[in-house]
Amino acid sequence: MDARRRHLMQGGLAAGLSLATGVGRAAAQPARAAPIIDIHAHVFNARDVPVVGFLQQVILRDAHAAPDPGLVSTATLKLLKFILLAGAPSPAEELAELVGAPPVSRRLETPLAEDERAVAAAIDRYRAELGRQTAGLATTRREEEELLDRIEAELGLPAGTPPEPGGLTPPGKDGEELAARIYTARPGEAAGFLRDSRLLQTIRWAGLLTRRRGDMLDRLVGLYGGEARTRVFVPALVDFERWFQASESVSAAEDQIAVMSALARRRADAVILNFAPFCPLRAALEREDGRDPLATLRWAVADMGFAGVKLYPPLGFAPTGNDDATLAGLPRAPAGGGAALDAELDAFYAWCVASDVPVTAHATNTQDAGICSALQASPARWRPVLQRHALRLNLAHFGGFGEEMGAAFCVDPEGVDWERHGARLMADAPGVHVDLSYWSEAALPGSLRRADVLEKLTALLVEFPVLRTRLLYGSDWTMIGREPRHEGYLEATMRALADAGLDEAGKAAVMGGNARSFLGLDGATMQRQRLARFFGQGHAFEALFPA
Repeated sequence: MDARRRHLMQGGLAAGLSLATGVGRAAAQPARAAPIIDIHAHVFNARDVPVVGFLQQVILRDAHAAPDPGLVSTATLKLLKFILLAGAPSPAEELAELVGAPPVSRRLETPLAEDERAVAAAIDRYRAELGRQTAGLATTRREEEELLDRIEAELGLPAGTPPEPGGLTPPGKDGEELAARIYTARPGEAAGFLRDSRLLQTIRWAGLLTRRRGDMLDRLVGLYGGEARTRVFVPALVDFERWFQASESVSAAEDQIAVMSALARRRADAVILNFAPFCPLRAALEREDGRDPLATLRWAVADMGFAGVKLYPPLGFAPTGNDDATLAGLPRAPAGGGAALDAELDAFYAWCVASDVPVTAHATNTQDAGICSALQASPARWRPVLQRHALRLNLAHFGGFGEEMGAAFCVDPEGVDWERHGARLMADAPGVHVDLSYWSEAALPGSLRRADVLEKLTALLVEFPVLRTRLLYGSDWTMIGREPRHEGYLEATMRALADAGLDEAGKAAVMGGNARSFLGLDGATMQRQRLARFFGQGHAFEALFPA
């Protein structure tokens, strides 16, 4: 479908949804001086990402836990792929469901039951196809049987009887039985049950990504939201499609924007400020095809209530200086090579400044689509950009302080923690911020690095006082949903900030006050006026962000 036609259709559909249901017009909530703002979250399902590439970069290149050979095995990836593709709706299907629907969320038990059924069906399919190859993944029957045995062991169930030599594998536990146990945590029922199993939690997380985006938003608000808790959530859409070799169909960005815009209008118990994705590789290819690479972003910001843009440099591009980049191996590269990426990025930055649009960029040495490509995400790579463009920029995933990431040889050539790079940048550029999203080192149970990380953060706060006004809270939901006991992340982050020496005013700034400036919502800004028009009078946005 032509992009302009899609925009017109979806804009009309979203507007019709608002008029038909009257959603987004709830009574204004009491004003808060500094509402808690989750500046970095995600709401997308398995139809919105290249599944095989996404699994490999999220699972195989996981910086948030020690390596687990069973968790990163190809056999596990095969099972997760089966789960992820078990009925996740497209954005168009979900948007069609929303038309005329009441603004009341479905009961949580319903989507959880759907997760369980999806996981059960995937386990049964997995067992039926032991030893068979699936596109993009090569594994062995023995590896797959060992994975099933491990799942049963971690659930406290006796492993299946070994097959006789040359015989068939016994049926073992069926998918329905295993899924029921995976979704019913009963630590006292069986001695072998592991409450904090990352394998089981990753399976639950994969089931979550089969849901409607509205259900996932419900879960995010249910986990961390409430009158005295998080009032504002900033979900960022992602665009990974062009950086992986496997040819996988994903939802069009315009479709994802349309459904997330409709969900933001409907929400009465929280303010949803979505961020759109920008991929310079896609932009360069669209320009070659005669399309306007910024058209979708302009539409999302001007008409669909989007508040910013998310970038993923670790996929294979630097914030600038790509003229000598090697793009070999991609399904399609622009004729102008890396210089074409620089041209698109420069035009994008100029538009963001002129349009009062903030940018969040992934800024840890993770999620590399190529060998050591995540080094492109270093905060230090942003300095020449900020010398030309006065961006409001959030460098995401601050606070790891030298965590082991990727291959051992993929290290910062300067031998400096990226937190220090970011702090130096903040001292020189007034628009630079950093967020603590997925701060597993300090805010998740079982971390062996918590004391060291908090000691380093405390020292950095003293050395760079500006950090107190630029540090932001973020959850990185849904990604943090892979972690056992992630439900307590909000309160654990506040405890960690207190242990780093921040008083109540300092914590309030990190948990929400600093984000107001980054978002451009202090006073009668272009950004505030635009979002106020989108949400309309009587919405919680009006009370939380008065002019």
